[in-house]
Amino acid sequence: FKSASQSKFKPLIIGFCCQYGLYGTGALASLWRKAKAGIWIAPVLCVAKIETEHILRAFQIGAEGVFIAGCGQEQCAREDTAFWALQRVEKARKILQQIGLEPQRLQAFNLYPSDEDPANALDEFTEQIGELYLASAIKQEVKT
Repeated sequence: FKSASQSKFKPLIIGFCCQYGLYGTGALASLWRKAKAGIWIAPVLCVAKIETEHILRAFQIGAEGVFIAGCGQEQCAREDTAFWALQRVEKARKILQQIGLEPQRLQAFNLYPSDEDPANALDEFTEQIGELYLASAIKQEVKT
């Protein structure tokens, strides 16, 4: 079997990214440049505004993985942003598990303007999603 990096499969990954913390600093621009085919980046006003339903809808329309990238708490003008975003991520992970999807298909991380290469986290996540996809495809093939 081929690894995800050797496969021609490009998973659909949807990322919700804070536009204040990342948009203005160039970190989001770096993600746009490095984003591989199949990665959709949706700038949002604040990751605290993302509801569990938004996350689940991304999976419903066919995403193999979803990530939420916020600015660091010390950079954020809003209080408790990370708290609320992580609450919703955890709720969505539980629902994913209940419906038979791996909770690792949903990740949340902070990106900082000072990051040397903010797309590293995206590269790692893309690789992880590719591996999960291949594992589920193998399981499906074994069943048939």
